[in-house]
Amino acid sequence: MSLYRVAWLFTAWTILVVGGLVSALPLLREWLGAFGLAVAMAIGLAHGLVALYGFACRDCGLSPFLSGKGLLTGYAPWPRKTCGHCGRDHSQAA
Repeated sequence: MSLYRVAWLFTAWTILVVGGLVSALPLLREWLGAFGLAVAMAIGLAHGLVALYGFACRDCGLSPFLSGKGLLTGYAPWPRKTCGHCGRDHSQAA
């Protein structure tokens, strides 16, 4: 399976998780108080870190969610079809 397809599956999973957290947030806050909010924020942060560091281009190691390497680079919540650094097509299976 291509990196592009796997990244899109992760994006769909993230949308489901965020939707579930948003709908469960009142219950989490009622049952667990501030700890429930901290858990929801930790889950959101973990999904962001997985998007940045859990997927990598086979040639240069750049995440398909980043637009390039460097200090001032852009991030998108959806994956790029071509690598922002080396130009590899992520939709092609290895």
